[in-house]
Amino acid sequence: MRIRGFRDEHTPQIFSGVLAAVYADLRNQQQEHIDFETYFLNALNKEIESLKDGSKNSIEYRAQQSTDVAAQCVSILDEQAQALLFARVSEQLSYEQIKERFQFSNAVIAEYEVHKALNQLAGIVKLRMNISQN
Repeated sequence: MRIRGFRDEHTPQIFSGVLAAVYADLRNQQQEHIDFETYFLNALNKEIESLKDGSKNSIEYRAQQSTDVAAQCVSILDEQAQALLFARVSEQLSYEQIKERFQFSNAVIAEYEVHKALNQLAGIVKLRMNISQN
């Protein structure tokens, strides 16, 4: 990547973004035999060119779109579910701390409620992805 004009610290992000995109593309295709190396290198070259051109087809642009979709999915959740997820994921609170904050009777119930909110979010994301793929 350095030869193509990118800093070493950007290489893992570009590489992993292209790898994830290629994996998603291959999952959606029904072909049995694909030369992965050629497919991946072509996708990597396209990404490098789009980054150099500043094109809106780059992985970074698609990642921003994914972030926007994820934010929309979270906004669909009720306030309690959002607050639970923010407390667990963003603030990295333990279930015991969540129990105290949300006044649950014990940490097991707090864990159950967090998992319930995560499952709701997963269902919303799956629906959103299926709708956008069609």
